[in-house]
Amino acid sequence: MEPDKQYQSLEFLKIDFQECFEQMRHYDRLFWQVTAGIFSLDAAILATVFNLLKSKYFPTSVLGLVVLGGFIIGIIALWFLLKNRIYYVKVARFVNEVRKQYLENRPLGVENRAGLYTNPEYPKYSNLASSRLTSVYIMIIINSFYAFVGLLFLTENFAIALLSFVFLLIIQVILTICFLRSKERI
Repeated sequence: MEPDKQYQSLEFLKIDFQECFEQMRHYDRLFWQVTAGIFSLDAAILATVFNLLKSKYFPTSVLGLVVLGGFIIGIIALWFLLKNRIYYVKVARFVNEVRKQYLENRPLGVENRAGLYTNPEYPKYSNLASSRLTSVYIMIIINSFYAFVGLLFLTENFAIALLSFVFLLIIQVILTICFLRSKERI
């Protein structure tokens, strides 16, 4: 490759690498802001429902609809966080790929003794040890709880509400795992 084109390529790669780090920070920041917002909204919804239950001025059907509204918001947030995970992993894998290529040349004798990630197949989309995915699974439990409470208020049937909780919990977990694992095959 011509020296001028090689220099341009290296400059492009340097800028792209820096931008990828900024993009990773953006996805990370966005994930945690949305997660904190949703958990705060969860606390507000539950506090509102418990306070309205004490006042006895609202029919339980209205409270059920409020809680089911939380369920719907939770499902939308879940989808957003899963998409965010996909974007984050793609960028992180590219950073690892570039770092691997760079460190294989042992620039200035750097050996990567610190163990920075260099495997472009990581992070995994569905890494169960990930704090992000732990938050996602907590959100799934809360979503299912909302469905349980909402249906309990609406139907006043514990068995139906409990079955719905279990069903929605299993469905959300299965769909989440399948969605994330399907991205590994792409």
